[in-house]
Amino acid sequence: MKSILNSCDPRPDIIAGTFNPEIFTASLSEVFRFYTGRGTGINAIYTDAEQFFREGTYATDGMRMVISEVFGRL
Repeated sequence: MKSILNSCDPRPDIIAGTFNPEIFTASLSEVFRFYTGRGTGINAIYTDAEQFFREGTYATDGMRMVISEVFGRL
């Protein structure tokens, strides 16, 4: 079995030392204000679904199964 160091690639911003952990601790009130037109300055990861699922989360096997079953039934 490969070690985690041999099987995972860190995000480029972690390697560069520019990672900002605050983007992963969103304030739901800020997200709400943005979507109701009363706020600005929110990170694009919360307004762009493609970016969120590409960079902000990791689809586990369980999540993939749930999504597959939901869309299969629809």
